Amino acid sequence: MTIIEDTGQKIGQHDNISKWCAENNVILRRQKLNVGDYVLTPAVSIDTKKGMAEIYSDIVSDHERFRNECIRAQEDGTRLVILIEDEHITSLEEAKKWRNPRIQQYEHRYGLIARAQKAGKMLEHKIPKPPVPSDRLVGMMEAMSLKYNVEWQFCHPNKTGETICKILMEGK
Repeated sequence: MTIIEDTGQKIGQHDNISKWCAENNVILRRQKLNVGDYVLTPAVSIDTKKGMAEIYSDIVSDHERFRNECIRAQEDGTRLVILIEDEHITSLEEAKKWRNPRIQQYEHRYGLIARAQKAGKMLEHKIPKPPVPSDRLVGMMEAMSLKYNVEWQFCHPNKTGETICKILMEGK
């Protein structure tokens, strides 16, 4: 079997996938893709994400780019599966419990600025906007599913190559 991997996938950052494919006689051919990171046929495209932090970045920080990719998939009639690699999270319900590291960073930064401002310092600094909590992030993911027909799936990083092949073969 030959799977097409997007040229946007950085070489060396997805060794778990390329190693599994090599061990299982799956050829990865690199080519520019319109949406996602891996395809077998244009009917299904898989966009891999290294954990919830990358999903947070895509949906909250880089929303327009990510939304545009979802729209392109929808317009092309492509089933877009977002495959999130995580050692502990296996569902959207579990993702609601994810501890966003940005919250701790925010609390630290907020505390520093608030204390300094009480002392009359750092008055030119605005109090940062708090990060989106996990349950709200999952709500945004579910809304994108409804609006753009995006599917969210999770797998352990050791199973990413196998999961990609399974999803692509199901959509064949």
